[in-house]
Amino acid sequence: GYRSRREAQLRRSAQDLAARVERTGRRAMTEPLSPSERRIVHRVLAENDRIQTHAAGGGHNRRVVITLPRGKGQGRKQS
Repeated sequence: GYRSRREAQLRRSAQDLAARVERTGRRAMTEPLSPSERRIVHRVLAENDRIQTHAAGGGHNRRVVITLPRGKGQGRKQS
């Protein structure tokens, strides 16, 4: 029941956020997630080599941040 529905919801949300990051070049963050939920998001997005993920925040407010790899942001100058 709940766990499989939640995992499907997290997968869809992660893929939507990744698509938005690719489209806009701006980072995106998930809602605060539990460690197991963050693991699902990292695992789903690890398949996409056009984006990167990392965790940020502390305690119950820890989120997954989705970004483009360094140097691939739109409008960013490379030095």
